[in-house]
Amino acid sequence: MARRYSEDALPSDEDIRLDLARVVELYLALIDARESINESTGEDLPDGITPGQEARPVRWHRRTERNPRLAQQAKQFHGLTCRVCGFNFEATYGEHGAGYIEAHHLVPLAELTQRPGPVTLDPRTDFTVVCANCHRMLHRPPNPSVADVRGWVGTYPAQESIDLDPKYGRQWTPAAVPA
Repeated sequence: MARRYSEDALPSDEDIRLDLARVVELYLALIDARESINESTGEDLPDGITPGQEARPVRWHRRTERNPRLAQQAKQFHGLTCRVCGFNFEATYGEHGAGYIEAHHLVPLAELTQRPGPVTLDPRTDFTVVCANCHRMLHRPPNPSVADVRGWVGTYPAQESIDLDPKYGRQWTPAAVPA
């Protein structure tokens, strides 16, 4: 944000206050975004990218730039149970699986990177959470929707439980899929 004021047409005190507040807001967002990326990857965000945004691949070895806080916020909002099949890592793996689930972009990253400039995403509406198996199925051509994959899962005969490890007697019982 750059604004130049001419000496003969100075803005009102209120306009200056609003402009200064916007500059401070952008500065704090930049600091937050850079800290977020540094914490998770050790890399800096490109100029102009703020929290909640993903950018076109320009730097970082041609990989898509991601904001790790979006995935974390999506998991906090949607929970830790797969929205396709109802699988919960903690219920199956105990403490080792606690807190694990994958965040899935509802709009494919390939499509997002074709849009000009940064894209602002909402972890509540632009993401869902899925287990690793369902995540792979969602990314398998022709890239079906969450509802499509959920329908496929529902077409197989229900099993009361699956023997995960006969040696230790652990079983998995399908859970209800969250609405």
